[in-house]
Amino acid sequence: MVVIVGESLCGLPCLGGHRGPPLHIQYFDRVGELLCGLPEGAIVEQVRQRKTIRLHNEIYQKVGQPFSVTICTYNKITLSDEFKKVIFESAIEGDLNKKSDLMVVCVMPDHVHLLLAPIGENLIDLIGKWKSYTTHLIKLQEKISKLWQRSFYDHGLRKDEDLIKVAEYIVSNPVRKCLVEGWETYPFAWHKWM
Repeated sequence: MVVIVGESLCGLPCLGGHRGPPLHIQYFDRVGELLCGLPEGAIVEQVRQRKTIRLHNEIYQKVGQPFSVTICTYNKITLSDEFKKVIFESAIEGDLNKKSDLMVVCVMPDHVHLLLAPIGENLIDLIGKWKSYTTHLIKLQEKISKLWQRSFYDHGLRKDEDLIKVAEYIVSNPVRKCLVEGWETYPFAWHKWM
């Protein structure tokens, strides 16, 4: 049975007393036939569908296509310096560097910036595996349920964007956040043109 929550389309009474458009639940069987309207005592929750923000999958496999990626911690938890070091080293020394052209890593207190390009493996899969691996490493040291937010933000760089300028902008994040005076002194920032 499929439940659809939204504005009333069938003329049955809608629920009020909330912000936004009136909500109405309709129950459909597997073939899409309307079975009934709102049952007595029903609990209504608005079902929100996640917006798809991904490009076509082939783009994430295009060899040499650089991507700026931001990965946020779950519920914006702040990483200790010890955990920042583990995450930083896993990026520099692990599969993320071996299976992509890793150009920049900057581990901030509640997120990570990367600049990298695929060299064979799909970038979405590679980052997913890295997130799982780093979560495992942190769970070995501290009891946590989740380390990373679901998914990540990415920006495919255009051919006219200067990689070194983008790299310098990313590693300057700790300076803009007043964590250090110069990015060179921040222990969790690196780019390959240093």
